[in-house]
Amino acid sequence: MTDTNTFSPEVGQIQPDFQGDNLKAQDELMNQYIEKMMSEAGVRVNDRLREDLKMKMQEAILSEILMNLPDYLVDKISELFDAAEPDFNEVQKIIQESGIDVQSVTEKALDEFKENYLKNAKEEA
Repeated sequence: MTDTNTFSPEVGQIQPDFQGDNLKAQDELMNQYIEKMMSEAGVRVNDRLREDLKMKMQEAILSEILMNLPDYLVDKISELFDAAEPDFNEVQKIIQESGIDVQSVTEKALDEFKENYLKNAKEEA
């Protein structure tokens, strides 16, 4: 696994915040992380690709979090997402109260996402 500290010192600051006061700050941190990742891969940064990667990165983080939750909490979150208008504050609360180390899980998801992205970028080059 790659050392995220040499790639992006901000990786430890990225949190899965679905909604809240620091959402804009999290969005900016994700943009910076993605831009550095694209630069390392030798890919020209553009808005469309950045947004696509951000969505995929958010999905990777959420997926990793869900994989670390007990089944009954995954079911609870699934029910919330099945609602017409999911209560993201409730999802955030469930994750925070689950007892998992969200920071470590998030960092693992980011490491794997970056590793896969760079591997695929090199294969396509």
